[in-house]
Amino acid sequence: MQLLKAKKFDTRFEVLSATLKLFSEKGFFRTSMQDISAEASVSIGSIYHHFKNKEVIAKALYDMLLDSMTAQTQLCLDTEESFRASCKRLIRYFFEVAEQQPHALKFLLYARHQEFLPNHPAICQAKPFELLIVAAKEAIASGELRDVDPVIVVSSTFGGPMRLMLMKVDGVMDVPIEACFDASWECIWRGISR
Repeated sequence: MQLLKAKKFDTRFEVLSATLKLFSEKGFFRTSMQDISAEASVSIGSIYHHFKNKEVIAKALYDMLLDSMTAQTQLCLDTEESFRASCKRLIRYFFEVAEQQPHALKFLLYARHQEFLPNHPAICQAKPFELLIVAAKEAIASGELRDVDPVIVVSSTFGGPMRLMLMKVDGVMDVPIEACFDASWECIWRGISR
C-alpha cells in the first residue's frame, strides 16, 4: 500500500518524496529549494527542470496524494456491499497509511494547504469527502444509517480515526494503530447506525 510510489528511479519522484518528508517535518514555508535538493540528492537544476517552483511541487504532491485517496475511497465504495463495510475498509486503509507513510498523512492532514495552494479545496471539501457524503445519503435513504445530516455521518465516522492517526504519526501512540481498530469501529458504528 503506497500513496506515493515510483516504478524505477525517477528524479521527479525523488524530489516529491524528499519534499513530502520535509514539508511534513518542517512545513512548507520553512522548507527551501536547497533543503529539497539536499534531501533528494539531486541538483537544484534538476528540480527546476521538473518543477517551476516550490508551489508547483506542493501542488503536485497534493494532487497525487488526493488522487490516491480518491481512488481508494471509490474502490471501497464500489466493491463493498454497504456503507458500513466501505467505511470499515477505508479506515483500515488509512490506519495502514498512518503506520507506513506518516509523512503523507501529515502533509494531507496538517498542512494548511490554503496558505500555499489557495485555489485548491480544503481536504474536507475534496473529492473523497464528496464521495462519502453521497454514499452516506444513500445509506440513510436505504435505512442503513439513522436519519441525520450526511456531513455529520461522515465527520463522525472519520473524525475519531483521524485523531487516532494523528496521534500515531505524532508519536503519542506507541502501539500499532490497528490495535485500536475494533474499539474505535464499535464506537463509530453505534453512533451512526439505526
